[in-house]
Formats: sequence, structure tokens, C-alpha cells
Amino acid sequence: MRTDYKDILDPNNVLIDDRSISDKILLMKRLSTAYTYYNRKNKPEGNFTPLLETDESFLIAEISKFKVAEEDQRRLNLIASFDHSSSEKEKEQIFVQFIHLTAQMLNYVSNWYSASNKNNLTEQSSKIELELELAIENKLAINLHRFQSYLSFFKEKELIDDTVFINESDYSSVVWNSANDKKIEPIFDYEDRVELVNNCLKKMILISSEIFEVIYSLSNKSKKLLEASLYNNSNHKAHIGLLFSFLELMDYVQKDINTFSKKHLDLFYKTILKQDLIATQPVKTFVTIEIEENSNEMILTNDHLLIAGQYDDGSVVKLQMEEDIKLNNVKIAELLTVFISRNDDFDFNSNYQLIGSIYFRQIANSIAEVNSFNSNETTFSTLGRDQNALTSNEMTMQTADVGFMISSSILKLDRSDRKITIDLNFSMSSINYLSDLIIDISNNTDLNEEEVFFRVFSKAFDIEYTTEEGWYIVEDYEIIAPDDWTSATISVILNLNKLAPAFKDFDPLVHQLEIETQHPVIKFNLNQTNFYNSYSFLNTLELVKIKMDVEVNNLKQLKIYRDGQPIDNNSDFELLGPLAKYGSKVYIGCEELFNKKVSEFSLRWNYTNIPPNLKSIQTYYEGYNNGFDNSSFKLKLTALSDFNFFDTKEKDFTFNLFETDDDGLSNTRNITFKNLSPLKITPNFEIDSTYLNEFSNDIETGLLKMELASPVEGFGFDIYPKIYADAMAKKYSVKKSKKEEEKEIREPFSPQVNNIQIDYKASTIFVFSDSGRSENDAAERNEFFQISPFGIQKTFSKNLISSKRLFYDFSNEGELVIGLSSQKPFTGLNLLFEILKSENTNYEFSRKIDWHYSSFEGWKKIESDQILYDETFNLMKTGIISFRFPSDFSRSSKILDSEKFYLKACSVDKADQFSLVKSITNNATVGKEVESSDPANRIETLKANSVEGFEKKIPGVITVKQPFDSSTYKIKEEENDFYLRVSQLLRHKNRPVSKWDIEKFILNKFDWLSHVVCRNAKSSGYKPTLKVLCLKKIESFQNIEEVKLSMAEMNLIKDTLTKYKSAFADFELVNPVFEDILVKCKLRFREVPIGKGIEQLNQDLLKFICDWRVSKNGTYPDLINRIKKYDIIKFIKERPYIAFLTGISILHFKQDEEGTIFAHDTALKEDSSEFIETGTQWSIIIPRNSHKIEILSKDEYHAPEPTNFSELGINKSFVIVKKNEKKLIANNYKEEESKGVVNNLQFELKI
Repeated sequence: MRTDYKDILDPNNVLIDDRSISDKILLMKRLSTAYTYYNRKNKPEGNFTPLLETDESFLIAEISKFKVAEEDQRRLNLIASFDHSSSEKEKEQIFVQFIHLTAQMLNYVSNWYSASNKNNLTEQSSKIELELELAIENKLAINLHRFQSYLSFFKEKELIDDTVFINESDYSSVVWNSANDKKIEPIFDYEDRVELVNNCLKKMILISSEIFEVIYSLSNKSKKLLEASLYNNSNHKAHIGLLFSFLELMDYVQKDINTFSKKHLDLFYKTILKQDLIATQPVKTFVTIEIEENSNEMILTNDHLLIAGQYDDGSVVKLQMEEDIKLNNVKIAELLTVFISRNDDFDFNSNYQLIGSIYFRQIANSIAEVNSFNSNETTFSTLGRDQNALTSNEMTMQTADVGFMISSSILKLDRSDRKITIDLNFSMSSINYLSDLIIDISNNTDLNEEEVFFRVFSKAFDIEYTTEEGWYIVEDYEIIAPDDWTSATISVILNLNKLAPAFKDFDPLVHQLEIETQHPVIKFNLNQTNFYNSYSFLNTLELVKIKMDVEVNNLKQLKIYRDGQPIDNNSDFELLGPLAKYGSKVYIGCEELFNKKVSEFSLRWNYTNIPPNLKSIQTYYEGYNNGFDNSSFKLKLTALSDFNFFDTKEKDFTFNLFETDDDGLSNTRNITFKNLSPLKITPNFEIDSTYLNEFSNDIETGLLKMELASPVEGFGFDIYPKIYADAMAKKYSVKKSKKEEEKEIREPFSPQVNNIQIDYKASTIFVFSDSGRSENDAAERNEFFQISPFGIQKTFSKNLISSKRLFYDFSNEGELVIGLSSQKPFTGLNLLFEILKSENTNYEFSRKIDWHYSSFEGWKKIESDQILYDETFNLMKTGIISFRFPSDFSRSSKILDSEKFYLKACSVDKADQFSLVKSITNNATVGKEVESSDPANRIETLKANSVEGFEKKIPGVITVKQPFDSSTYKIKEEENDFYLRVSQLLRHKNRPVSKWDIEKFILNKFDWLSHVVCRNAKSSGYKPTLKVLCLKKIESFQNIEEVKLSMAEMNLIKDTLTKYKSAFADFELVNPVFEDILVKCKLRFREVPIGKGIEQLNQDLLKFICDWRVSKNGTYPDLINRIKKYDIIKFIKERPYIAFLTGISILHFKQDEEGTIFAHDTALKEDSSEFIETGTQWSIIIPRNSHKIEILSKDEYHAPEPTNFSELGINKSFVIVKKNEKKLIANNYKEEESKGVVNNLQFELKI
């Protein structure tokens, strides 16, 4: 162990008189027994004790100073002697001694209780009297009863004689006898006298243990009661008060005497050796400055001084800014964080690291909300944190909206039976990643690839579309895997029936999203409650094309016009009018057929007035003799487009009005048109169901016209009167032939219909590939959007294709987004981050942060030279980050609010290891105390709001604020540090020779080092060589790797040491080698979530094994290069949150001087060593963060299991090379089996 020389040199540890007030009071009591008291007749009359006994303070002091530890040690020694005794007689003698000791302890308490009663002359019990009564009543009375009962038993068995151990009269009070009616447990059964003595001693030990616990408790409580008795007690008699006053005055003499040690050191160190305390740096504090709202950027030089209160002598405390500052009117207007969870605690049955959830938190969304956050006590994790291990009450973030949206005119769909098929076609290179993931999970489970696909994607999305009232949720959908993966196409099929509302064009007021689009929208949000988050499977896919097909059936939302008047399609009506003449027309309005690219459509209606059992039109009109039959009546279809009905000559668009079946004329008619090009329809993608409000000649499009094209007689309404008259005349004519059969002349009929419906199919494409973009029809205005916490970004439109990804690419694990509002141009920011430290649990944590800024094109990275300085150590401690922005820093329509500028801090991994942000403010600088000419005028800290403003008023500056307290600074070097420094200087005299000298010399020269350790190394030539291991001081939040020295720091230490070292010694500066240990075990947590328990265990192991990282009371613990295996196991078992532990083993990666690493597993029988020791003297044991922990559901024993190579995650932790090649070989290793050693892995690593 390291000797604490600072403690040895501390004058407070070498006091001439170290007596406390209790010691002095007891001294007075002892002196009172030594001096004879003479009465008024000058005759001896006892001593002075009665004068003091009446004051309870003497009793309390006696109890507080009772040497419980010494008496307890006597007890333990007797027990040990009993255990080691071999003779029966000796055991019985020790047993009697133990009884005497127990009785003595009871007598102590009895005497204290009697004294408390005797000293208390008031009606009310004193505090010490109450404490004694409670102790006797609750614990000691029953033990006294047991003791007396057992004494009788011992006498009966002749274990003791008639010796009186306790005086019965001393225990006659009620409180001592309160447990006399309790039943006493008998002595255990025994076979011989030796066993009897053993059993009797065990009973005595139980009694004595409880008595000692009571006395220990009374002693501790008395220390607190003594101060109250001395200073808050009005019952002291006059002579006692005078005595206590004397003891108080004596303190001044005592304190003066106790300064002798310090005066002696100061005389030698300060007066004779002329050494002085080193003055420390002046106080610094953070200051923010606000300028007038209409001011442009202004530069404030550091010759403007700040006022920050007064010194004790009334002079003004002045601060000087450390550097010039550029001020602006930028306000922080938004704060949000995003975190991507890749929780290793979940077994996804995959060798890939899958994303579990995407979390988001909006901390503030306006200037007022940011100001409110800065002024309250809330905090947020800098880059977010994993929420999987937290309960709903502990969660600080919510699952983020992530997905995509499609906007297209093809979605202008009214109520009908609708089937929407969206074919997502990806590049082959990206679809292979999805295929590999599916196959990987299939190989690790009992599921085939189709079942894996279904499990991942069956409920992958929450799908909604725009309606008149808002968003409607699509419940019936399925995602179809490719039949042939070489097609690289995944299909999404949506099924909507007539009950589902119509699609409506996007309306920002109704649909509450800030996007610009004219068509209906389908929104696909990731369902993050699924076990498998489909983002992991789809985020890398690159879109080549999206093909959308709609299939509409039973569309009845039609507008029927005849003779310029609207007809109700819900009731029967004459299709061609009541007279159904040649050229009669009916118009069917259907915007859906004209606002998208329809490939085919069908018309369908029902006839309601065809006579029953009518087989054919020929039979009905046989009396007309015009040759009418079922095919005589034909309709011609044309379509209105570009204000014209194009008269097509295609036969497909002239069709029979009636259809026949086996029973004759059919009551329904269904006509399908597949090749629509002859109709010359030019889609108008802007119209919707509100376009056709009334029939007019100014309608551009949207109408189908059906016109009776044959026969010219129509349905015979014009010829019926003549035919009927001729028939009547012939009927009553004299010349009528008897053989001539009369034919019935039926009245012509106009076909009545109802339930006109349209079925159709349409399609559109979004082509993302560069080679096929010409296939896109700009007039369709198809658009694709990515949804993310950073807003909704349009990535596909008629003007641009900015991304081919299906989702926003979350390339970072954690992100902090800062929104900025400014009406004036600005070129930089000085942001003050108030940060509360968060303990880092992962020694591999890198703290690397990249900053990005918003530009017209989206996010761009801020280069390192654009960050002038960063005092926060990458957002790990309170400080200022000063930015100077490039010229293209601007607002962006692609990021959140298009009216704001944005900054973004990102970390690729370990994002939840960062600290907590308390506030963020702009226009910040550091004010440093201007040292006064009077050395006595120094301050240690400045409280918040101490800074009042500038010494001289500055135009444009409104307010100056000090948002929080400054750090506490030492005015001068600590006295004990001074004594240690000078004592070490006296030893080596700036000429270090021994290892100890070199260690202390370097530590004194470089106060930023925490450890310096010298080790012998192989000598080269005649000079002895030392290896000097140096570690830098780090904060608890810093990566443990940062203790290592840079080459520049090594050279600085080496150059300094070379000037003073002996010419006959050589040395080499080295950085530590970290040797990992990995714990493998099975356990069950106690009342703590699994994820939180694992995180806590990682953190505790790091603190336990690497406690040398952080100083304790100014001293750094020794480095660990040897540790007992049992100590690690015991430490884990003693954690209060661990209920059960089994199957524990430790894997140690030991590195020799050649750099070769050997894996030693304690689960192997061959590894019998008690200790884990490092391979070199400059190696340090470090616990890996990825311990192999298995959670048990019930407590059952498991034997330790050797660690398999696949469990080690070597590719994540090591760079592996072959010696003869000296180049990187990914995922390669060398496995050797030593003789008689199984599973002992040897790795050759590039160090």
C-alpha cells in the first residue's frame, strides 16, 4: 500500500494535547476522588466526588468514553481461547471468566442507571435516563432474566461455585424485572460434560453479544447527548457551571499548545529554507451578455472590465474577459435529442447489431420554452439515452415518428372497394443486405425465411391516409416478400372497403403537418412496439422505383346529367330520357377517371323496367316490323378532355345497349374498356371530386358521354303513333285477310336503370434511379417524403431527387439539435453549456462528437478549424464552445422549422455515456478576477448573479448575467501540500536518484499527472534502465484511455527529467497497457429492471477495480496489477441489487512484454491461481464493459462455464495482425492448444 506522507506531515496529527471535552470532564471526576475534602471544622470528610456526581454531564461523558472496543476484544479473545483449548478444565475456567465478563457488563449498565436516577432531582426523566430505561426494558431485562436462570442451571451442574456474579439488590427496580415472566430456552441436549460446557458458552455468547450491542449504542448516543447537556441544559449548579467555563477557557491554551508542530514546520520550511506557498489561479466565472434587439454583430474587446461585488475591505472585485467576444442577437429557439437504441441485452437471434428503438425528446420548441428550461431545475441527457431498461415513470424520451409518406394524384379515391398496391423496387446491392438479415435470423431460429419475413413485417407500420376530417388508420394491409429476390421488389397491399372514407387532398390545417403537397397522402409510420424494428431491415435499402397500382370497384360516387340537368343515381331513371330517341345522350361525371392515368375501366348498371320473361327485343317490337333485335340498340362512348369530346371511330367504344344470357335479356349491363387511347383522355391531375358542381359547356374534363347510336328510329316513340294507327285500321278493315295473324303493337319503352357503377385500374411510377428519371411525369406531381424527428423532408418531386433511401438515415447513435432564431446576419456563436457530470460506465467510451450545421442543401459537417475552442471536452463538462460558421450556414426547408438555423452535435456510438445538460445560452465568455495589489484581497468563489455589469457603460449592451456559481478556487496552495512538496524536495534536492525520488520529482513538476511508477527494465550496456509509467489526471466522465500520454507530453517529461537525473542511469517513458477482464455469470436481480441492473453492475465493477482513476481527498489510490479472484466474486455478491449469483468465472486477457495476449479462463480446471496478475509491471487490469451476464428466473446452481471464442466479440475490441505480414487482417486469429491445456486462446495483436 502507498504510504500517505501528506497525512504523516499533517501537524493536526501530531498534537501536544489532543484531549476532548469528555476527556477533561472525566479527568475532573478522577481528580475529585484523589483530593480530600475538609469541612468547616477543617476535618477530613471524604473527597470532592459528591460535588460532581449530581450533574448528569459527568455520567454522559463516562458512558461516551467507555472503551467498548477493548471490552469486546476481551470477549472475543476468551471465545478464541476456548476454541483453542484442549483440556476440559481449561475450558471450564475460561467459561467462568466469560460469565464474570458478562456480569461485569451488566453491572456497568446497572451502575449508570442508578447514577442517572440519583443525579436527577427533577420530576421529569433526563435524556440519558430515558435512553438507559429503553435499553434495559427492550433488550437487557430479558437478558438479565436469562443470565440469572442460566446461573442457577450452571450451579446445579456444578460448572460454577457459589460465587456472587451480580448483586440482586442492584437489579430490584421494576424496569430490570419487566421480563421475569418470560420463558427461558433450555440448554441444548448434551452427551458429556465437554458438550455441556460448549452449549452453555454458546448461550452466554448470545447474551453477551446483545449486551455489547446495547453498550455500543449507548456510547454513540451519549456523544450526541453530551453537547446538549453541556450547552443546552439550564440545571447546572453554579460550581459546575464555573468548572465547565474553566474547561472552555482552557481550550484556548490547548489550541495554542497544539500549534507547536505547525510552528516548528513553518520555522524550518518557511523561515529557514525560505519556501513559500504557491499562489493558485484567480477565480473565473461564466458570463452571458445581451445586446439590443436591433443591433448587428458587435465585437467587445477584453479591456472592458466587469464589476462583481466587493472584497472584505470594501474595494471592488473586477473581472476581465479572457478574450475578445463577438456578440449577436441569436436566440436559442429549439432543443431536441434523438437516440438510436442498439441494446445488446435483447437477443434478436442475429449476428448483426439490430436497432431496437428510435427515441426522441423535444426539450423546448420556442425561445420562451428554452428560457424556461434554462431557469428551472430540469436536465436532459446530452445526446439522449437508451430507454429500454427504464420503467414508464423513468422514461425521459418517447419513441420517434420515423417513416415515409407518398403523395400522388392516383390516391384521389372516393368511397368504393379499393385495393392499393405499392411495389417498392430496390437496388440489388441493398436488397442483398435485407436478404442476409433474414437468412441470418432463420439460421439462428427454427423459422424458415418466409416465416422470419412475416414476423418482421406483418405489423411493421402504422398506415394512415388523408381524409376530410383528418387521418384515417388502415387496418387491412399486408407486406409481401419477393417471389424472386432478384426482382428486388417488396409489395405493400392496402385494402379499403366502401365504409372507409374517401381520400382527400392534403390540408395543413386539417392534417397538422407542415409540408407542401397538393394531392392526398399515405403515411407509413414505423411501429416500434414490435420485437423486430423494421428500420434495421429497411434503412439501408436504396430505392430504384416505386410503382403504385390502384384497383377500384363499385364506385358509385358519380354525377349523372341528362339534358343539362343532374339525375339522382340512387333511384331509377330513364337512361336515355323518357323518349329515348336516336342521339339521346347521358353524361356520367367521374373525376377519378380523369385525374390519374387509368389503364382500363368498366361501366355497370341494372335495368329496372325490362318486362318479365322477355327473351329478346325482337319479340317485344315484332309488331313494328322494323327488324329490331337485341343488337339493334347501340351506345357510343366518348370522353370529355381538353374541353372536347373526341369522336372516336373505334368499334370498342360503340357497344350493345343490352346484354343477353340464357334466360333472355339480362337485367344488368357490364362493359369493360381496356385500350383507352382512342378516347384521347389527357389526365388533369389537379381536379378532385368537387370539380363537377354543375353541367355546363365550360367544363374541361371529367365527363363520359353515352349516346344512342342506333337504330335511327330510337326506341320507336316517333313511329309508334303511325304504326299503332295502321294496325288499328288494318284490324277493322273489311279487306283484312282472315289468315293474317295480328301482331301486338306494344308501347315503346325507354330503358330505366339504377346503380350505375364504375370499376377501373390506374397506375403511376416514381423513378429514383438516375438512368430512368425521364420516365417520371412531372405533371403528376408525385412526391415522396421521409419522416424523422428532424421534420418531414421531401426527397422526391418533379424538381429534385435528394435521397434514394426509404427512411431518414440515422447514421449516429445520439444527436442533439439546437434551433437558432435570428433576424440579423451572424457569423459565429459562443455557446455556454451548463453540464452536470454523469458517471461513465464504459472505459471504451470515446467522447467523440461531430458538429453539423444547416445549409440550403441540408446538414453539413463543421470542420475542426471552424470550432475556435471547446472548453466542454465534447459536452462532458461546463464550458463554452466557440463557433465560426461558413458562408453557407442558412435556414433550410429540409430540416424542421424552415424559419430557423440549426446546429447538431452527433456521436456515432456510446451516446448515452455523455453527461446531463442543465442550460444552454449564447453570447458567453469567461470573466477572470483581476488580482488586487493587496494579496489579502482574494475570493474563492462567486455566487450566481454576483456580476453586476461593465465598469463603464457600453452602447448596445443591455444586460450582463452570471447564470450560476463559479467553481471554487484555492487562494493558495494547501498547507499540507506545501509540507509534502518541500519534504520531497529536501530528500531528492532536485537530483532524483532512487525510484521514489524520480516518482515524486515528476509528480511535483507536472501537477497534471496522477500516477508515476518506476519499474526496473532490461539494461542496455552498463547503464541501469528504468521504465517510468506516467498517467494523466482525468475526470470521472473521461475515457480511461485519456490517462495515456501523447508523444509531446512524453518528450516534455523526458526533457525535464534528463536535466536533473543521474548521468549513470537511463529511463524510458511508457504508457500503461490495459489488460481486460471479463466476468461471465448467471444471476437474478433484486427489485431492479434488468437493463438498469446490468448498467449498475458495469459501473460498480469499474469503480471497484479502477478506483485509481479519481482522487480521494486529494490522494490517488494505487494502480491495480494484481487482484484476488475471490475479491471480485465477493464484491459482486455483496451488491444490494443482486439477489442470487452462480456460475461465475473470470476471463483475463494477459499480455506479455512481446505484445502477445493470452486468454486465461478461471472456469478451466487448469487455472488454479488465486490471483489475477498482469503480464507486465506497467499493465493495469481493466473490466470490460461487455460482461457475459445471463439472467435467471429462479435460484438454481450452475457450474462455471468456459467462454467460447464466439462470445468474445474480438472484431470489436482488437486489431489482429500476423507478425510476418505486419498488416491488418480482419477477423483473423490464431488459436493454439498448449500441452495439457484446453481452450487456452492465444492472440497475436498489434499493440
